[in-house]
Amino acid sequence: MGGARVLAAYEALRAVTGRMLVAARAGDWDGMAALEPERDRIARDLMMNGPVTPGHPESVRRLAELASAILSCNEEIQALAGSRISELRELLGSIGTERRLGRAYGIER
Repeated sequence: MGGARVLAAYEALRAVTGRMLVAARAGDWDGMAALEPERDRIARDLMMNGPVTPGHPESVRRLAELASAILSCNEEIQALAGSRISELRELLGSIGTERRLGRAYGIER
């Protein structure tokens, strides 16, 4: 894969990862999940289309910037998702407790 195609693919990957971060920050988990297939397709294309040949030193610099931005977005998405998973675990735990109490006192829903 040539330098221009590599940069274009990383630009696209950065854009979709940025949109995923915006959705995660807004708590739009369905919207974020809807973007995952696009991100996965771009990443798969990068992996499947041969070695990266960025070429010019400016291209190498830009590629490093894009990779750093992508990783930064992914880290924040993971942190936000981790918080959400903790909230859901807590909610599910309280629902389980409510059900057990309901059964114990004969008040099933």
